[in-house]
Amino acid sequence: MLKKGKLFLAVLLTCFLLGNTFGSIAVNAAGNSASQAAQTVETMSKSNEYKAFWFSYYDYDAYRAKYKKRNASTFKKYFTKVVKKGKSLGMNCIIVHVRPFGDAMYKSKYFPWSKCISGKQGKNPGFDPLKIMTSVAHANGMKIEAWINPYRVAAGSTNYSRLSSKNPGKKVA
Repeated sequence: MLKKGKLFLAVLLTCFLLGNTFGSIAVNAAGNSASQAAQTVETMSKSNEYKAFWFSYYDYDAYRAKYKKRNASTFKKYFTKVVKKGKSLGMNCIIVHVRPFGDAMYKSKYFPWSKCISGKQGKNPGFDPLKIMTSVAHANGMKIEAWINPYRVAAGSTNYSRLSSKNPGKKVA
């Protein structure tokens, strides 16, 4: 059995490795038996598990392929199905690709609209995909995080003429 000092250090190290979520239990755990402390840490970690899945730029392509009429309503319908499927699989967070190619899935003064949502970089899709994704995720009790590719401006081609004039990559090229 661990001594209280070693137990405290073990729990504190666990808290450090797992993040501040468990910091509040470190002091109390030091006074408990080793099995009680381990059980407390295990219980806390299960209630705060991070189970996420990605919604990548390929998923926007799938949306565009599925719906000929692309608007806020069809995007919300598509994304709601994605979120509900993730939730049914036990996920609690969705990571959405919001800046895949030096462009954006939201209105930005720095980046053009993403080709992944409208079909052509710089073309406004007529709705805010990030706003829809955030509201759908939260309405379904799911966390949402943004995923960006800060340096990639193209894939499979070095033809920079296809980039929007507002793409930072075009300004450098």
